[in-house]
Formats: sequence, C-alpha cells, structure tokens
Amino acid sequence: MLSRLGDLFGPPVNLASRLVSYARPGSVLVDQNFVDRLGPVEDLRLRSIRPRDLKGIGTTALYVLRRD
Repeated sequence: MLSRLGDLFGPPVNLASRLVSYARPGSVLVDQNFVDRLGPVEDLRLRSIRPRDLKGIGTTALYVLRRD
C-alpha cells in the first residue's frame, strides 16, 4: 500500500473498494485471504456467499462477517 498526500493506493484499497459495492448496508464482506489470517474467533462467524468476479482482481470467494 502507498500513501500519498493523504490518499491510499494499492491492492488492499482496490479490493476494499470492490467489496463495498457488493456489501449490504451494515454488513462486512471479507475475502479468503482475510479468513485465512483471522483464525478462530469466538464472537464471530462467517457465511460464504457466491464468488464474484471483481474488476482488476478476478474471481474472489467472499464471506459475510457477523458478530454472534
């Protein structure tokens, strides 16, 4: 990620931008990489949704992150 004049650029920013377009209000969408790094957390659960073809990224497995 690159910071320039208060703006952020790079693959994580591009992914976040794409996920926002699919997220419902009040929801949090994450990708497989996030899931792999998260590990088990008692208060959180993940629900898989259908993969999406994200512009400039490719087909990406998506999950809705929810607090129990």
